[in-house]
Amino acid sequence: MTPALAAICQDFGITVVHPAQHRPFTPMQTAAGNTLAKILRVRGETHLRDVLTVLTESENNRNMLIAPVIKAVSRIMAENPTWYANDASKFLEVLDGADLAEMYSRAKANKGVVAAHDTIATLLLDQLRVHFKPETQPTLI
Repeated sequence: MTPALAAICQDFGITVVHPAQHRPFTPMQTAAGNTLAKILRVRGETHLRDVLTVLTESENNRNMLIAPVIKAVSRIMAENPTWYANDASKFLEVLDGADLAEMYSRAKANKGVVAAHDTIATLLLDQLRVHFKPETQPTLI
């Protein structure tokens, strides 16, 4: 783990454990260190901090710091940056009401066909779109 990632995790009170460690993990533990490192490298510190804020501020989902959930939330926030930027409270409220554990269970049932993070992102988008309009894509032609 890079010093930058270690500092971010420390700021959030997240403990990164080895993936082979006995499960279940307690809230604020994750074995998704590589996922966090990739998000930091590709999307930057601000994005990673926003993703972790969304997941750690959720009373109902603090124990869902698992790679498929982190990837799903990161992708949604990257593709729809104004949702969180313009109304963080509503975004957090929707995430807190989402049952990410149930979404993950559903995603695991289909993981041989569809990646778990894609299934979770789709299910989560269904809930977010009730409150947020999709970002408009620029017309290419």
